[in-house]
Amino acid sequence: MRPFAKRIIAVCIIALLALSLAACTRGGVTEQTPVPVGNSDTPVDPTPTLRPFDDNTVVRIYLTVDARSAYNHPGLPSEVRAQLTGSGMLMSAAQLTMPIESKLDATFRVLEISGIPVVSEETDGGTFITSIKGVANGSCGESSRWAVKINGEEVDLSVDQIELKSGDEVVLIYVCDENEAAPTSRANAGRNSDPTASPDPDSAGRN
Repeated sequence: MRPFAKRIIAVCIIALLALSLAACTRGGVTEQTPVPVGNSDTPVDPTPTLRPFDDNTVVRIYLTVDARSAYNHPGLPSEVRAQLTGSGMLMSAAQLTMPIESKLDATFRVLEISGIPVVSEETDGGTFITSIKGVANGSCGESSRWAVKINGEEVDLSVDQIELKSGDEVVLIYVCDENEAAPTSRANAGRNSDPTASPDPDSAGRN
């Protein structure tokens, strides 16, 4: 074989090797696997699941804060009335989820976050509410006050002693008239205290 032909063959071989090396290099770049951000030993779930409701660890209550009696009372200072939204209905049956051993005073933090500040007083008998949203005990007369009703019945315990159970309907209500806080007990639930109630059918034929 002539020297000239050998040179041509050598140049072709070198060109082929160069093209093959370039193709491998380009392929390596495009086929790289993306490196995950963070600790690769701890995979991150992009769609976290919600924990199901567990009645062994939490309770759900319905909380109402009712200051309508104070709002409508002529003796309430105008600057206090101006703070009351909803004509005094500050919160209506809001559903709260609390730790299972919570007492009623644990709801105060939720109220404060909602813009309803609560002032309480610690006494020898426990903790009692003295003011909510600027409406203080005595704002509408000497006997006016905040009362607590659980499932329709007034509770005289301090707020740090009232235990919460799932389904409880808790009402913090401002009382200007003592009749407003009259408890509705199961004992008198069947009595006709409402003048508009239907008469007792057993008494229809009595004289």
